[in-house]
Amino acid sequence: MSLSPEQSENLLLWLDQQGVNPVCQSCGNNNWRGGELLLLPIMFGQPNTPPTAVPIGSEAYIAYVTVVCNHCGFVKFYSARNAGLI
Repeated sequence: MSLSPEQSENLLLWLDQQGVNPVCQSCGNNNWRGGELLLLPIMFGQPNTPPTAVPIGSEAYIAYVTVVCNHCGFVKFYSARNAGLI
């Protein structure tokens, strides 16, 4: 799910407040945008068997938010919960 302009702005402000280094480690630029909110299910299973996803209602998922370099497209992942997005 794409972030709204307000969520993107709040995410970049939160990263600044956390003291995150704003320089892109790929190209050296300093021009970022908030990208997508991702909910990834935690998978369970035994070796050599197909994994089973736990339904989202059980809260067995990890919520990430992406931050994308506007110059080269490098992507960083952060906890959406820590960033206050969920």
